[in-house]
Amino acid sequence: MNRVPAALAAAGAAGLLSAGLLAQTAVQGTRTAAYHSPMVVETSFSLTTPSQWDADRWQAGADHGELSVYRCDDIVITEFGMKVHRLKEGRVRVRLRATLDNRGGRDREVSMRAELLKNGTVVAGAEDEVEVEEGDDSGWGVGFQTTEEILTSTPPPRLRLTVNVD
Repeated sequence: MNRVPAALAAAGAAGLLSAGLLAQTAVQGTRTAAYHSPMVVETSFSLTTPSQWDADRWQAGADHGELSVYRCDDIVITEFGMKVHRLKEGRVRVRLRATLDNRGGRDREVSMRAELLKNGTVVAGAEDEVEVEEGDDSGWGVGFQTTEEILTSTPPPRLRLTVNVD
């Protein structure tokens, strides 16, 4: 099912529409195979308990394995992980990483933006661009800061990934 998320419509669809682009939302639980850029995927943010923080290893949520189902112009997120580290005065640093696999027949430039959502509102985010060669994969990673309260309060935050492929 392709649809424009309400948050996207409110926060930036005008820019996408004026550029002649319409984002497609990959809805977890559906098995639609292919999307065109830009693709938006909303998933869980699984590190909401302080006992999960400050770990050396990368951690993934139960539904993060499903990200590999969604293909955006032949780019697939095959691995996804996150870490949270405490800073001073109630702040935390969130780090995200992914492996992007190019299953197409030409090199691609991929820009992926990660946004932390609280009650549907973007509270933090970051973006990075990588080149993914034909038939190969590349690592992607970003980091941003937020507060402990945003991660631990109810309802839990969500993570929105926007994939743009050139």
